[in-house]
Amino acid sequence: MQLLDVAQSNLNSSQQQLALTKQRFELGSARKTDLLKAEVRYGQARVDVVNNEAALKNAYLSLKNAMGIVRTKRDFTINDDLLSLDTIPVFENGFESIQKFNPSVLAKKHQITNAEYSEKIAKSSRLPNISASANYSGNSEDFQTLSNEWDENWSMNTSLSFSVPIYTGNTLSTTIQQAKLNVRKQESEYLTQLQDLSVQLQLILDQLNYYKEVIPINEKVLASAEEDLKLVQQRYSLGSASILEVLDAQVSLVSARSSLIRSKYDSMIEQASLKAILGTLDTDL
Repeated sequence: MQLLDVAQSNLNSSQQQLALTKQRFELGSARKTDLLKAEVRYGQARVDVVNNEAALKNAYLSLKNAMGIVRTKRDFTINDDLLSLDTIPVFENGFESIQKFNPSVLAKKHQITNAEYSEKIAKSSRLPNISASANYSGNSEDFQTLSNEWDENWSMNTSLSFSVPIYTGNTLSTTIQQAKLNVRKQESEYLTQLQDLSVQLQLILDQLNYYKEVIPINEKVLASAEEDLKLVQQRYSLGSASILEVLDAQVSLVSARSSLIRSKYDSMIEQASLKAILGTLDTDL
């Protein structure tokens, strides 16, 4: 939306410049080529506004579709404020957060734990199997006798069995070996995942530090471009500057505004990416 505001501001400036150039042309203090250049610049500014309006509409519909409300009456509001950069963490603290909170890392840790349990279960199949049983039974012609004379009519049997898996072919060994390999596989994937995430983290931190340095520069460039346009317009109204100088100053101002907005938006995207990789996108550390 802010890029549309920039385009609209540029259109207003181009319209004012066109009106001034027409006035000077009618007074004979401006050439026909100056008027044509101002008209071209105004037309380009109008096209830029139309393009930005279309881009905003497409982005709005795409977001509604992603939210699943494209064919409903539900709507949303967008906070278009460009926030300042958060404190950029050092790599070590960020990597520690990844290991503690990143959802994919936590899921992989659970997979390793499950694989280790499966290995223990497979190994337990080699252990001896001990089982015991006991039963208590009674025998009599009538229930009254059975219930009164417990010692004579009742008997107790117990049994104890002990089995050792001597030979099971290759099935048990294969199962244990597969369980071991699965543990190693999960551990290897975990280390690879951490390595990949550490690289991603470093890239994001580098980008954030880049924006931390570039955004203030873009702000200074914008201030200079605004002041330059004012001075050139004043000189043009006095006849001491050409229309090309005015148009160049307008282009520089639009470029400076757009660059600042894009750099701020890109920094916000990188901040969201940082929170996502740290596992703190929806929570505060």
